Amino acid sequence: MGFDLYGLNPQHNKDEPLQLGKLKSKFEKDGWMQYDKMTKKQKDKYFELVDKQEEENPGRYFRNNVWFWRPLWSFVCQHCSDFISLKDADGGSFNDGRVISKTKANKIGKRLSELLADGTVDRNCREYELAKAKADVHNKTVEEKLEELKKTVKQETGKKDIVPNDYPTSYKEQWDEIYATKSWDSDYPFSRENVECLLLFVYKVEDLKYVSTRKISFTKRQCFKAFKEWQRNYSTRCLRAIWLLQISSSHMEFER
Repeated sequence: MGFDLYGLNPQHNKDEPLQLGKLKSKFEKDGWMQYDKMTKKQKDKYFELVDKQEEENPGRYFRNNVWFWRPLWSFVCQHCSDFISLKDADGGSFNDGRVISKTKANKIGKRLSELLADGTVDRNCREYELAKAKADVHNKTVEEKLEELKKTVKQETGKKDIVPNDYPTSYKEQWDEIYATKSWDSDYPFSRENVECLLLFVYKVEDLKYVSTRKISFTKRQCFKAFKEWQRNYSTRCLRAIWLLQISSSHMEFER
């Protein structure tokens, strides 16, 4: 599950590839691609062309899986709280149809530029890395306790493949108590590259000029390559439309 941002009025650099249009006309129905009717070769080609189009027109689309999106949107809300309301903030997590004006979307881009330039983003990255390191150590202990409990349950029940949900009541309660102590800090990454990708997207949607932070930032191609790496490692394409964050030149709208 992830969050998809579509620019409804992005800066247009290149037209849609002819071959991509042909695939869409053949397999798209009611706005959805019918992947089950496509061969592996056709699907691979489709995604290759889509990626190329998005790279050439970076204001069209921005994606994050849920793990990357949560800390990114939280960071935006925290540092834009002077103009993002509580309802605006909630709109980034739920399907409530909340609309964010062009003015606010513009301000988000400018604020992110400032935070990249003054070191705030880098400090936040270090804080997340430290929290992740602590969480990894803590969770290792949690997993060891769960494994010990599993061995005990197997010995008493004689069932080798028993899962926690089928544990005897007393052991299930112990498992729940131990599992509840797990830290989730290691599952929500935060990175400078992700902030820069969002900034690039907002600027291209709003057709704004780059500010001085671009001189010390990643190039557009570096940013996009890093983003594609996250996509390969973490994104689930078939569920890409579960969450949508639509941004236009006049408003920003959250949909599911």
